[in-house]
Amino acid sequence: MKKKIKKEKIEQPALTDEQIEFLSAHNKKSNSHPTTDEPFDKSSYAKTRRYLKKHKFFAVVITVAILSVIATVVLLSVYTASIIANRPNSDDFTVKIGDKKYTAKYEDIMINDIMYIDATKIATLDEVIISGDATSRKFTLPSLQYVRFANNSNVAIVDGEYFDMGQKAIIKGNMCLVPIDFISKIFYSGLDIQIDTEENNITIGRVEIGSNGKNDPIYEPLGLTTEIGADVTNVAYEQFGFDSRLHATILDPKSDEYLLLVNHTNPLSSTYIPYDLVQLNCDTNPANPKSYYNLREIPAKALTLMMDAMKTSGIEGIQASSTYRSYKRQVEIVDSYINHKMSKYSLSYEDAKKEVLKTSALPGHSEHQTGLCVDFVQGTSSLTNDFENSTAFAWLKNNAHKFGFILRYPSTKEAITGYDYEPWHYRFVGRTVASRIYEANICFEEYLALSK
Repeated sequence: MKKKIKKEKIEQPALTDEQIEFLSAHNKKSNSHPTTDEPFDKSSYAKTRRYLKKHKFFAVVITVAILSVIATVVLLSVYTASIIANRPNSDDFTVKIGDKKYTAKYEDIMINDIMYIDATKIATLDEVIISGDATSRKFTLPSLQYVRFANNSNVAIVDGEYFDMGQKAIIKGNMCLVPIDFISKIFYSGLDIQIDTEENNITIGRVEIGSNGKNDPIYEPLGLTTEIGADVTNVAYEQFGFDSRLHATILDPKSDEYLLLVNHTNPLSSTYIPYDLVQLNCDTNPANPKSYYNLREIPAKALTLMMDAMKTSGIEGIQASSTYRSYKRQVEIVDSYINHKMSKYSLSYEDAKKEVLKTSALPGHSEHQTGLCVDFVQGTSSLTNDFENSTAFAWLKNNAHKFGFILRYPSTKEAITGYDYEPWHYRFVGRTVASRIYEANICFEEYLALSK
């Protein structure tokens, strides 16, 4: 017989108000979640959320990828907008030169992404002389400064200096298209160039420096410079086998002391002796001792360079025959020439002197006293007009200016120089001036008068 166990009722202590409130809040929170009796969300969006919640690393990767795509799209949009904003204006150009305005085709201004300008139109701003043909074009300023361009060549010659423009000049009909950047560099004065690439406007005019009594503008003279920072090329001297750029201060010292004018009306004093005479280091006429031949230092070095270049060019037998002569030596020479004329042709002293002075100068009036000139001979020791038919003269005619020398007494200029034609007599003035005289086909006196 089983024994019944009597259960005793255990009384639970009454809940406090705080405990009742806590249990009530907990039950409300639990009931806020769906129960297993509610339907399960099987949509793609829900599945994706559950997957990403379960695989958090993959979720981060996806998020980064999406942000990267968005960032790339934004950057491409900004870049495209920038290209569009910075794209060159391809409209035709409006060009104003002086008071004349014209429209130029875009492709005639922008050539290979370089801005060009027609130099012939700039020349209309002043009394610029244009010469040349379809192969080359030269522009000579009133000051006799000049610039020469060759068709399809990037080499420009400015006052005898050869420059690499970096781009080729284009001669097409009457037009001579050259890089406008080069034009702006070589004109150091007198020209004002304004360029607006946004509106495709080019304005070129003269620089005003005042006005006259009639309120007419006074313009600054146009001036060229060779100090432009562009590349100097050796193209004109390569045939001679040396680099002219290494001898620039010798070939072109750019000093007025080498422009000393001595002629029948501009004498030197009897005491004038150049301070820097040196003995020549080149072939000389053996009729006199080596110590007889002297020139000023810079012309002497330039002469050596020129005579070496002549040898490289195949010119043989060229010699310096007469160089510096003192005032005293000139007295002796003139007296001997006069006596010779009197004796040979039975002339009076005055008639003999008149004949002598056609080719020789009175003491103090001779260029030889300057130490800046030289007489040449080839195959003979005598100075005669036969030198004009020599290979040396043909070479000097085309190349002496490149070394700073000019033919001092050219033919057809006797009335200006006061001397007969002397094909053997060359004077050093420096490459810039020599090139201007050569290009303009004038004599030394004419150059000095025009350059004042």
